[in-house]
Amino acid sequence: MTDPTAHPVSKEMLVTAQCQTTLLLDHHWMPIRVIPAGRVFYHLFRNRINGLDLDLGQNDTNAWIARQPELLATGLYPTLPGPRQHWAVPTIGVVNNPFKRERQMSRRIEFEELLELYNHTCQICLERFPRSMFDPREIFNRDHVLPRSKGGPDDDFNIVLACKECNARKGDVYPYYNAKGEEIKTRARPHYFDVALGAQGIRPEWRPFLWRNKVA
Repeated sequence: MTDPTAHPVSKEMLVTAQCQTTLLLDHHWMPIRVIPAGRVFYHLFRNRINGLDLDLGQNDTNAWIARQPELLATGLYPTLPGPRQHWAVPTIGVVNNPFKRERQMSRRIEFEELLELYNHTCQICLERFPRSMFDPREIFNRDHVLPRSKGGPDDDFNIVLACKECNARKGDVYPYYNAKGEEIKTRARPHYFDVALGAQGIRPEWRPFLWRNKVA
């Protein structure tokens, strides 16, 4: 492989292993959190994630390594100096397996949060129940996208809001589709990005994936 250090790297692009460089997406391309450069390569070299280039093309471990000279030459990627060479860091990573997340990346979502996040709307029949007319606990259930009988966790990334009738009809079927024929997917909560991004702020290529950007 061509020596990546042969390409001049701007000092502004150099990062440390602790720098928050990369938006991690789940298998539905929904945001999980921002992770540091060192963690990116930890997951990448273990084939846990694919790196997205700036054209949103997916690259597995071998492809990302092979493309290093090309990626570094663009001068557009955060660059992690190593003992023998520099490494272009993907600014977006996608996990390879459904629901495979680090334990600390998730937490239980409360019923009231589900109501607000999904605007009192069943994610299966897509009917909205006005909060002033019904007791929501008589109408809705916490629905596991991947059923518990199939190993689905109770974490927020596996829970949507569904009316009790639809929830009962769905049973343990996976995947399941809503009234529009779309596979049911969870939403990231607006406050998911509670990490300090520093002076860099939110990268432009992250914006299409950020829930808070969609509702702004």
